[in-house]
Amino acid sequence: MKRLVILLTGLLSITSFQNPKETEWVKFRYPYFGITISLPSFLELDEKSANGQDNKSISFRYPSGKFNVTIFMDSKQEIQQALLKNNLGTNFNNLNFYTELNLANFKKNFSVSSQSEITETTINGMRAKIVNLKATFWGNDESFYTMACAETDNVYYRLMVSIPSDKRAFYSDEIRRIIYSLDKIQRENTPQVANESVREKPKIERYNVKGAIRTNLYLERGEKVNIAATGRVTFGVFAGSGGPTGIQGFEIYNIVKNYRHGSLLATIGDNGAWHYVGRGTIITADNSGYLKLYVNDLDPSNNSGSFTVECRKSN
Repeated sequence: MKRLVILLTGLLSITSFQNPKETEWVKFRYPYFGITISLPSFLELDEKSANGQDNKSISFRYPSGKFNVTIFMDSKQEIQQALLKNNLGTNFNNLNFYTELNLANFKKNFSVSSQSEITETTINGMRAKIVNLKATFWGNDESFYTMACAETDNVYYRLMVSIPSDKRAFYSDEIRRIIYSLDKIQRENTPQVANESVREKPKIERYNVKGAIRTNLYLERGEKVNIAATGRVTFGVFAGSGGPTGIQGFEIYNIVKNYRHGSLLATIGDNGAWHYVGRGTIITADNSGYLKLYVNDLDPSNNSGSFTVECRKSN
């Protein structure tokens, strides 16, 4: 575990850093690790890790050292060999053991003042566990760390993000976006395969809505979605027509009585709360699931026209 100590000693420095909320994001692609990940563009790749000197980790950091991301990769086969060598059998080669092992090693090298519960989740189809810690290293200022461990059929990934403790609340959305951007691609067997980086453009989903639809946009709890709507819908034969803000009256025919008839509404997941969209809004997901859009009308079958709705995930 010397690798853990060496990489994490570079996590602490003394100057201020740039605001991720005011910068572009970049998607990095690493075929040897078999992953892509999205990061703020001001984070610089550690060339030592990029050149494959240990072939086990990739590190990014802001020059001041106060915003850091490191991705570790461990082969399940190598871990199994180590377990057998130490007469520990085969039952420990699982995500629970991998998470607890790395957490224990972190605590050996850092002075931990607080730790969250270990949360089980799914990151782009990978089973994962996430834990947050506040810790100091060799008497430096306290930092906030998020450790995410994920598994595929053949490898484990460990993603470490660190920022100063006093920035935790301000950058919580950015940390979550980094963690949940980790995704699998086809692995290549050699570290010499070229890595790539692509400036990300927000993916915009467009829908024509005159009743109720489930979009293709899946949100994790806490993620934000920006929705904008235009157009008009004619509500049956007698009610008339209106835009996404709806029309007065006809509440008896509403799905949700508190909002105007025919207004554009949204939910997230199977049991999500109702959100008023109207001509546009930003919604923070109250649970995980697909974004659903509704015209506030119990019987949309005889509606004509539609709202043109654009949706994109928001920083």
